[in-house]
Amino acid sequence: MKSTVVFFSLFFCVDLAFLLLGIGYMVRDEKGAPNAKLLVAGGFFDILAAFLAWWAAFAGIADTSNSFFIVPVWHFPWSDKGKASRQKTE
Repeated sequence: MKSTVVFFSLFFCVDLAFLLLGIGYMVRDEKGAPNAKLLVAGGFFDILAAFLAWWAAFAGIADTSNSFFIVPVWHFPWSDKGKASRQKTE
């Protein structure tokens, strides 16, 4: 948890997607088909994880030398950069 909020959220969504997809295939209905609602929920978290992965990748590539704008990544308050930004505001 020393990285950014976006990076942590990315792996949290990936974990939830794998968990929901795995449970969705284990829990079957009366016809023997996988649980559709859990698969849809897992797919949603999968798409959200893909968006966060692109966000984190672009934030890592884009800086003041090659981009017109910087993408925010929101550092945790206990990380080194979070502590430094709190000291600047105080």
